[in-house]
Amino acid sequence: QVSFAQDRCPSGGFQRGETTYSLRMLPFGGFVRMASVADPVVDDAPPVAPERAFESKRLRLRVGVIGAGPAMNFILSILLIFAVFGLLGFDQAVANSTVIGEVVAGWPASAAGLQPGDRILSVDGRPVADWQSMVDIIKASLGLRLEIVLERAGEQVTAQLTPGAHPQDAKIGYVGIAAQTVRIRLPLGRAFMTALSETWRMCGLWVTAIAGMLRGKGVADVTGPVGIVQMIGEASRFGLVNVLYLAAVIS
Repeated sequence: QVSFAQDRCPSGGFQRGETTYSLRMLPFGGFVRMASVADPVVDDAPPVAPERAFESKRLRLRVGVIGAGPAMNFILSILLIFAVFGLLGFDQAVANSTVIGEVVAGWPASAAGLQPGDRILSVDGRPVADWQSMVDIIKASLGLRLEIVLERAGEQVTAQLTPGAHPQDAKIGYVGIAAQTVRIRLPLGRAFMTALSETWRMCGLWVTAIAGMLRGKGVADVTGPVGIVQMIGEASRFGLVNVLYLAAVIS
């Protein structure tokens, strides 16, 4: 039996050959249920003959079947990342630019009147030539009033704002602006190689994180199916690319 979900309540499915495929009420995750003497009744199916049970098969066949599941996770991750880099494309900040791409409502930049398309010339009297140098100044200026000089429609405009606490780190400043980005799509060959390297890199990060937790040096911040659904919902606010990349990480 192959089921595309984790709960026990089927909502639909079909049988092909001797395998039942079903879609459950909560269609995320999945499981494969093997024919076994220890669990002979699968839905309304008759008991399994001992010679046909999973545990009676040769070791190499059992290893192959068990290994196919994790292998498909790796393959799925590679395909999803390939789709992101080679088919859909991804957003990348414009190099050596201080042009604002987005202003987040409710944050100091929005209250000060900054707009998408504004080019920031200086922050607190210090000229900025790229986005990162500007971000560094803002991060170090939590609670301090800053003067922003920017260019808008060929004219210089001055604005005053005070960075608030970053939503993910209350110790650094944040004003609610994002860099101007361009959509980049890699050639298919390069996208595939990038997908391989990214999957390998993520595997390394997972191993490092788990090893750190076992040594007591990491935080065991593990979530279940409900938490995963919430993460996907949050990622969906930022577009399909983020959802696919998150799915690759989870896979």
